Amino acid sequence: MIMFLVLLLVLKTSSTGSRVSRSKQSNVNIQIQVQQRLEEGVPANLTCILHTVDQTIESVLEPSFRIVDGDELAVTGLENSPIDGGISFSGQFTPTAEMNLKLLICELGLETSTPTMLRVMSTSGLPKGRSIGNTRSMFSIVDRYPHGQPAQIPEIILKTEIRFNFNCSSQDVWLDCKWKFPISEEPCAMYKSSSTQSCSFGDFKINYHKSGALHVCSIFGTLDPTIDLQGDWNCDLTSLPIEEDKYDDDQQFFKLKYLKPALVSFTQEGRRGGEKELFEGENLEMTCSATQGFPEPEIVWLLNSQPVNFDSRFKVLETVGPRLDSAYNYFLKQRIQYTASTQENGKTISCKVVQTDDEENISEVYDKDEPQIHLFIKDIPLPPPAVVTAEMIAGIVLVIIALLLALAVVGFAFYTKRWCFTTPIVTMPVEAHKSRETGEMIIQTEEMNEIKLTREYNIL
Repeated sequence: MIMFLVLLLVLKTSSTGSRVSRSKQSNVNIQIQVQQRLEEGVPANLTCILHTVDQTIESVLEPSFRIVDGDELAVTGLENSPIDGGISFSGQFTPTAEMNLKLLICELGLETSTPTMLRVMSTSGLPKGRSIGNTRSMFSIVDRYPHGQPAQIPEIILKTEIRFNFNCSSQDVWLDCKWKFPISEEPCAMYKSSSTQSCSFGDFKINYHKSGALHVCSIFGTLDPTIDLQGDWNCDLTSLPIEEDKYDDDQQFFKLKYLKPALVSFTQEGRRGGEKELFEGENLEMTCSATQGFPEPEIVWLLNSQPVNFDSRFKVLETVGPRLDSAYNYFLKQRIQYTASTQENGKTISCKVVQTDDEENISEVYDKDEPQIHLFIKDIPLPPPAVVTAEMIAGIVLVIIALLLALAVVGFAFYTKRWCFTTPIVTMPVEAHKSRETGEMIIQTEEMNEIKLTREYNIL
């Protein structure tokens, strides 16, 4: 019996707890959307949206819809369709009176959406605990900041250490207003009879004021960077009594994210900043990178604290990003080239990373270690003037004499028509005699002399 129960538990876990197969579970966000006003017994549409961050979804099973601390919701006609950055699941359910003011969530694998409140109107003409007679109460939040659509949870990104002011408004007079933020155990509440009420947290206060036809409840204060207030906030307005001990209310949620300044690295040719000596016309490559920042960063190059004018001397070689490496972590890198000019002698080059939140508050950060490069630009040196010495003069004279001798030899060869000498040019005198037979002059060669001498020796 025990083994059977364990087997059932394993099967149930495998069927409901592992509905999504993807590479990283932590980079997923789920939102649930339900129409704001629901009629008892009238089918209504609902949507569960799966957002992924730089992920490839391998397989997706159907999500489940469940009432918080209650049963699973029966949804029919559930269909999925791809959307930009995720998948949308849409279906229908039939509201009941018991669902009024209940919180509904969407579960997909290990991920769960932020709850959304169901507001169900009774078909008998009496919304459950919300109206008297045959008149329905239409009390609701009609305007809010941060702005958002009904049944959607907007997200706002703010820089810390700034003053914030969130609000929600109704057209009808409200009885009380409650603001809840992530680390508050109890909501910060006030009655309309008060104009301003201090909260028990930091310098937070809530305030009532009228803006045209709207009754506004706002909360304001300073975002302390040492205290994490990121997450879901909500405003809850309660109406004046619509019947004895019966009230209507409405609430809206939004998500707060802090602007996270990026980590900046500034290098020149693989080394940190500092001083750099260059000759005019010499090139210098510099790289600026921003990591682990949110929202999307922008790199700005500065020359003497003024934005660089990219022209013939400054040009971008490469830009990588911006890209979202993981949830709330952007990466951006840029490499540029500077061609040295004496115009920049004594100036500094640096880069900063700029990020802007949803209220146009700006964050600017630099490399903490070496925020800039000091330039020392030198002219290209001229060659030193020539110095004539006695040794140089002697050498020149010898070269000239060698050239003259070479010219003399060439001239003589040209004159004598002899360019290759196999015997000495100067020869010993030789004898000559006239031939008795022909009368021609015969030159007495060395060989003939030798023959003559031989004959003389023989005679002797």
